Amino acid sequence: MNDTINFTIYFVRHGKVTGEPSIYGSTDVDIEPINEVPVKEFIEKYKIDSHFKIVSSPLLRCRKTTAVFNRFINYTGEIEYISELKELHFGELDGLPFSKYTTEQRELLEKIARHPSRARIREAETLREFHKRVKGVLKKLMDRHEDLVVFSHNGVIKTIFAELMKYGLNKDQLWMNLEFNYLAVLKLDAVYDTLSRTVDYKISLLPSVA
Repeated sequence: MNDTINFTIYFVRHGKVTGEPSIYGSTDVDIEPINEVPVKEFIEKYKIDSHFKIVSSPLLRCRKTTAVFNRFINYTGEIEYISELKELHFGELDGLPFSKYTTEQRELLEKIARHPSRARIREAETLREFHKRVKGVLKKLMDRHEDLVVFSHNGVIKTIFAELMKYGLNKDQLWMNLEFNYLAVLKLDAVYDTLSRTVDYKISLLPSVA
């Protein structure tokens, strides 16, 4: 009997969004067409095939990205849409074009850029709430010990990266300076020891699939 289980999880950010410049959190927004050539090359290079299960944020930009990638992965099972993989909800600023900001909202945006954990946006999810949500879904995904391709958002993936690197999510500037471009990929290679019930892993930042 094998005492270890090897598994890989790819975290992929969605394609480039359309629409006016804004902060898009939980607001549903479409994406520009994705070039399928680099997607096909990526799938072939990393040998991602139909045994990989696909998990995604339910937001449209992730759904559409998932559909393009699955043309080459050929996963035939049911794609799982998990609400905990949604982007941070930015309350009154979510999806509002920058051109329509009031003076107060512009000042608030500057405060967010300096100290995101201290900024308070009306009706928004706090960073503490967001981090707790993302850490929870990361644990659930890793506890499955399965090969997965997960489609999500910049805030979610950089929170996962910071958590796996044990950077600490209370460091404002570190968290704000992390950035995953459109179609960027974070790869997690893990080994689960069934006897000790522990997981060893390494992470890799792969080039954007563009």
